[in-house]
Amino acid sequence: MKIETELNADDRQLLAEATEGFVPSVVRDVHGHVLEPSGYAPGTLAPHLEGRRLAPSTYRAAMDLLLPGRRLAEAVLFPFPARQHDRAAVNRWRFDEIAAAPAGGGGPDHGLAIVAPTDDPRQLEPGFVSGRCRGLKPYPVYVPRADTSQVGVEGFAPEWMGELCDRH
Repeated sequence: MKIETELNADDRQLLAEATEGFVPSVVRDVHGHVLEPSGYAPGTLAPHLEGRRLAPSTYRAAMDLLLPGRRLAEAVLFPFPARQHDRAAVNRWRFDEIAAAPAGGGGPDHGLAIVAPTDDPRQLEPGFVSGRCRGLKPYPVYVPRADTSQVGVEGFAPEWMGELCDRH
């Protein structure tokens, strides 16, 4: 993923042709990544993301650029998954960024917590209670084994995750 910060005339023409009559005037994005690199182990992120901070405001600015004349009403944002990172810290950062966003910034942003099957659900509860966390985003990469390509859903999204979401 690359966050665009500028477009040339050809980019703008291509976007206009691709979106006109197809993308509505009000957009709700249900899958957006944000990033605070200090929570990731060196070499974990793709080279173009190393050392780069992608806050919700950065994400919104890129969407404004890519969707001229349209309004991003709300977005569901969560960090990039990586086997070697401090999940609790990157989740906390994202929730804090969402909570600190100024009113009228285009609409509300919602956060998902990236989770592992070994996480303690009690540690996730405060995010739901505060309203900063709206759901969970499990990934097979968090299953503690070398080859995760054949992990079944129950292996990376155990029952406790559904129960936690159902309570909130």
